Amino acid sequence: MIERVLTPDRPHQSSEAEAPTDRGAARTLALSVAWVVWATFAQLVRGPATRAPDAIWAEDAAFLNHAIHRTAWENLLTPHAGYVQVVCRLLSDAVALLPPSWMAVGIAAGASVVVSLLSLVVWFASASVLSSPWARMTVTALVPLLPQASFEVNATGANLHWFLAYAAFWVLLAAPTSIRGQVVGSLVVLVAALSDPLTALVLPAAVLGAFVRRRRSFIVPSVMVVGLVVQGAVRLGQPPLQWVKSDPHQLPWIYGLRVLTSSAIGDRELGLFYDTFGLTGVLVVSAVLATLFLKILSLVNRETRLVALLAATTSVAYLCIPLALRGNEGYLDHGPLFLSGSRYTIVPLMFLWLAVIAVVDKVLTQRGQPHAFRLAPIAITALLSLQLVASVGGETVRSHSPSWEDDVRRAAETCTQAPPTTEPQPRLAFADHPGPGEVQIVVAPSGLAIPWGVVMPCDRLR
Repeated sequence: MIERVLTPDRPHQSSEAEAPTDRGAARTLALSVAWVVWATFAQLVRGPATRAPDAIWAEDAAFLNHAIHRTAWENLLTPHAGYVQVVCRLLSDAVALLPPSWMAVGIAAGASVVVSLLSLVVWFASASVLSSPWARMTVTALVPLLPQASFEVNATGANLHWFLAYAAFWVLLAAPTSIRGQVVGSLVVLVAALSDPLTALVLPAAVLGAFVRRRRSFIVPSVMVVGLVVQGAVRLGQPPLQWVKSDPHQLPWIYGLRVLTSSAIGDRELGLFYDTFGLTGVLVVSAVLATLFLKILSLVNRETRLVALLAATTSVAYLCIPLALRGNEGYLDHGPLFLSGSRYTIVPLMFLWLAVIAVVDKVLTQRGQPHAFRLAPIAITALLSLQLVASVGGETVRSHSPSWEDDVRRAAETCTQAPPTTEPQPRLAFADHPGPGEVQIVVAPSGLAIPWGVVMPCDRLR
């Protein structure tokens, strides 16, 4: 039964209780399906103008290129940007089987379904750590509905590894011991490890999970280690990648602006805030939030404190380490602040909220808690809801991109000409130049010197 997969083990029930249990399982299944459908829909309708189902995003096109022109086995462990991304490869292989006009819908819908399913993993796994339904619902809803995800990450296959890392953390923390729990947990952590080497940053959750749950569960962490070994073996054969210059001294300020301040006011207001108050404002907001967090941290027991501190530490690490490797040039530029690179803030934001919610949840269950804490869930929910509303209609990286369906139609018309490519076509990122009987379809974002796009055989367009 679904609710028994990752949640704490229950004692055996008598046959008289089996019928109510079956009804409960059916209700849980129905609610789970309803949540996946709704959460998927919510991701697909984000943003104005051109939305995710009609615009393939950048790197998704690169993966789709490989899926169209190579076999699934050739693609599975082929590195992109220096590391293996299995989940995106599998999604692209499935989408490549669709008619070309459906491919944008396929990527967006497939990625959204995966994120929604991962949120279910978080819901069931969080039962071992969090007490209140509010806390569990909030950490679950953050997966598909995090406000800051709408600009760059929403409904993209290439960014699924961020959400997999968050789900893997919860699986390791839950430390499942049932057969079904270990099967599901092993699948989640294996796919996470084979989609991003940075997933190693959540491995300490396995140690904490064993401490908090007072049980030993080695299978799931061992499977994750195996995945990381494979990932590491592939990564060692790749050259180091640094896209832009890196300045380690800027990393604390970037975290203060793009994570701490963003968590308080949302990313849509960051530009105005930063232009008005600069780094002084970032310092003030960061200091206030850190002080409040340390204050409430002192009110909880050791287990909750360790969970919150690990989540906060992972939040910092998941921003600073990727940006140190990639480079952080441009993140603190003024006039206006551009939200490019938002993908690097998604995991830090989710872990930051996890740290806060875990502490608030524990304080609310204790006797003699401060009266003001009764309003904390309302305040946190209202804050996140306001940020979500502001982000739903806000521009995204795909808002001004051309329609994929229209471009596929034009490409089909080009294929009817003789020769099919009547004018020089631009070089595409991570794609071979089109050969005879092939045509290029440029995707979002537009205006790049070396655009992203898909090389489509004309046979697929007829």
